[in-house]
Amino acid sequence: MFKDRLKELRIKNNLTQEELAKKIFVSRSAVCKWEMGNGIPSDVNIEGLCQLFNVSKDWLLDKNDLYEYINSSNSIKRKVNIISIVGAITSILCFVLSFVGLFYKDTNDSVNLNSLPIYYPSKSIFTILQMASISFIVIYVLTFCFSIFNILKVVKEDKYIKMNYINVILIVLTIVSFVNSFIVAIVNFN
Repeated sequence: MFKDRLKELRIKNNLTQEELAKKIFVSRSAVCKWEMGNGIPSDVNIEGLCQLFNVSKDWLLDKNDLYEYINSSNSIKRKVNIISIVGAITSILCFVLSFVGLFYKDTNDSVNLNSLPIYYPSKSIFTILQMASISFIVIYVLTFCFSIFNILKVVKEDKYIKMNYINVILIVLTIVSFVNSFIVAIVNFN
């Protein structure tokens, strides 16, 4: 495999990861990532490695490595897309449910069917919470925007995993915020 061959060549030539990185003009973390099997260098870097160690591209980079990298990359993209779609739907749903009038307090104890209005003026969570609801709106909008950015692949591919963690945190924060705002609204309404 590529990672084993790269490490073998580096050790055989008495190079540290940092020295190798300087010779092919990449960061030490890139070399470390390659040796751990967490990525494959670009074509330019492969050429640099082949020239430095005087090996062929076919020997250094096995086709199985490419297939494995492509499959893992596609798997990560799929997970990010699913989580991003869930984030967008969750934030929209929480936002809409917060605006729907869920609270109505009837001041009359006795109900007279003839005098009932057709529409009951109900209150939304945001109406009850007033200025405090701005923080919840910001969280919902932030989660929605972040999820859409991920869906549109605005972020670079090497940032997918970090972006996915942030998106999961935002989705959890959205759900917790909604539940919290709902509880606070019920307490304030009664």
